[in-house]
Amino acid sequence: HTVCPIVMIIASRHTLLEFLSRRSLVFTSDDRLSTELDKNLDLIYSLVPPFLAKELLLLPPKRWWRRQPDKFENLSLVQMDIVGFTALSSEIRAEELILLLNAIYTQIDRASAHIGKIWKVETIGDCLIAVVGGHEDCEDHAARALFFSCCIIKEVESIAKKIRKPLSVRVGVHSGTTHATVLGMTMPR
Repeated sequence: HTVCPIVMIIASRHTLLEFLSRRSLVFTSDDRLSTELDKNLDLIYSLVPPFLAKELLLLPPKRWWRRQPDKFENLSLVQMDIVGFTALSSEIRAEELILLLNAIYTQIDRASAHIGKIWKVETIGDCLIAVVGGHEDCEDHAARALFFSCCIIKEVESIAKKIRKPLSVRVGVHSGTTHATVLGMTMPR
């Protein structure tokens, strides 16, 4: 008869330890899941403007391309590329090229933040596409785009002087009505 209470105590202790262990696993899994969800949200918000990110979060990524295009009345697009980039990239080491591009884009990002209401759509190598205004009320989008363009040119000139290499950019600006949407199912942009 004394064995029964001891067995009950051991069984209860084992059950309690198992419960605590599983509970810990659930909390750890919840924490990891929450961290991964935050990373996914950050990724979506880095790919598209905030107004669109909120809408895309309601859809599975494979359906993003099915959205109707957005129409923007008051915006300016700024496009930039480095003149002679292909030749330059064959003249300097890859590490130097990466440092150069990082210096240029860091200065462009600073100018963009200072001017405001600019969203960097894409950078591919030496090419940049940015939107001024668009989904935000911005009646002076054209003036901001031109000022941003001048800042880009000045920053690249300044960097060229520092590295003692001939460096210039082409910058184009389009102002007016534009349509935009997410394209593709793999790596949608």
